[in-house]
Amino acid sequence: MSKLIIVQSGKNRNVIKQIIRFPYKYQYYKTALFFQFLHIALATIYNVSVQPLVLSVMIFLKAKLRILQYRIRNIEQVVDKTLKQLIKEHQELIQLHGEFNASFQYIVLTEYCATFLTLALSFIELLQAQRILFHLFFSGYVSIQLFTIVWNANEILLENSVGLAKALYDSPWYKMDKTSKILIHIMLMRCIKPLTIFIGPFGYMDFNAAVSRVKLAYSVVSVFSRNQ
Repeated sequence: MSKLIIVQSGKNRNVIKQIIRFPYKYQYYKTALFFQFLHIALATIYNVSVQPLVLSVMIFLKAKLRILQYRIRNIEQVVDKTLKQLIKEHQELIQLHGEFNASFQYIVLTEYCATFLTLALSFIELLQAQRILFHLFFSGYVSIQLFTIVWNANEILLENSVGLAKALYDSPWYKMDKTSKILIHIMLMRCIKPLTIFIGPFGYMDFNAAVSRVKLAYSVVSVFSRNQ
């Protein structure tokens, strides 16, 4: 909707057409204002609580994998009980990873979709040369946010598949008895299956997935620019 503003100075009379948004009728203005503030509050709570929670669990899982690698590399006394304890700890980390995917995969999907849409809209605003500095800063912030999550997910993948396998190889496995060697071989077989962070039903998260989202946002901007 638009509103006409009449400015009169002496005999001169200017009519200014000012665009004003009216999402609701005037009598529901207070209700609309309440829901807008409620939306802002919920979005703020979501961004402040959910994103740090997801990152904290991912960092915790990555740290536990690195601690497990350190303990495997530095087994001074080859004791069958100690090795079984490390294997049990590895199984618990795999279980934690499964619970993380079951609980957070759709939250990660929401973050992924929101990041893609935000980047696309910011690129469109940049294309139209509107508030360039603000949208440059905002696009950079969203990109950093996306690659922070992706980097931690990729680190979990590497720490379990490559890092843990290398730690097992660096351990004094050649000094162990046959039973311990079999246990290490079973642990190596578990490392073959990567610990990936799923994006809902659309695959897992890694750097290639993040780059593809940025390319998709750029494609949307290209289509939009051709239709202008």
